[in-house]
Amino acid sequence: MIELMISLAIMALLAVLVIPSFTSLRSNVALGNASRELQSALRVAQNRAMVAQNGTDHGVHLESNYYVLFGGSWSTPNYTNVVNLPAGIVISGAAGQTVTFDRLSGLPTATQVVTLQAGSNQEMVQIDTSGLISLP
Repeated sequence: MIELMISLAIMALLAVLVIPSFTSLRSNVALGNASRELQSALRVAQNRAMVAQNGTDHGVHLESNYYVLFGGSWSTPNYTNVVNLPAGIVISGAAGQTVTFDRLSGLPTATQVVTLQAGSNQEMVQIDTSGLISLP
């Protein structure tokens, strides 16, 4: 009986030590995936602008917990595709802004850095005026 109690106590102690690490790891993986998905959405908008799909500019509008891939102007888009961020991940600093790519050139109107944040961890997606979209 004593051996069983000691075994249960050891298992409980290990669970207490492992669960917070697992939660942190899971949050970091979700943050990395969200930043790569945003990078991909920006590249899709850029590619659509370069081929002048629907004869319009294309871009991504950013809000704190979602972003919108659109064609046309943000005020009167031809189509939209809304992507919700996973729970606990927010866009900080760039919320309310729009990244627009010019028709045919695919170049953005300005350099921007979009920061995704999950707790104290953060990842950035950088868009520079040469058209490079990267995760620095």
